[in-house]
Amino acid sequence: MTSPTAPVITDERVAKWLGMDAPDDHVTTVTAAVNVYVREIHGDGELGDAIGLGALMLAALIHRRRNSPGGVESFGDLEPSFVARYDPTISQLLKLGNFRRLVVG
Repeated sequence: MTSPTAPVITDERVAKWLGMDAPDDHVTTVTAAVNVYVREIHGDGELGDAIGLGALMLAALIHRRRNSPGGVESFGDLEPSFVARYDPTISQLLKLGNFRRLVVG
């Protein structure tokens, strides 16, 4: 029997990052999904602080997109404000895309 994998991030940490007093149901759902996603990519071993921060930022990005599925967050005086679809900093921290580790063989 395998022991449960420690979460990469917690609901409370995501809520604090978002400026919330306590996590809501959406934060809990997003946090669980990000934990699974990061563990699928990086395995069950010890993860560094950079990956933890990347996971936290990814959870916050997904949470912000909750009410803006088309990417529009708000309308200002002259033009709309968008939530980014892609954040290279998150990719860099999570070692995704162009920032992934090269594997030979």
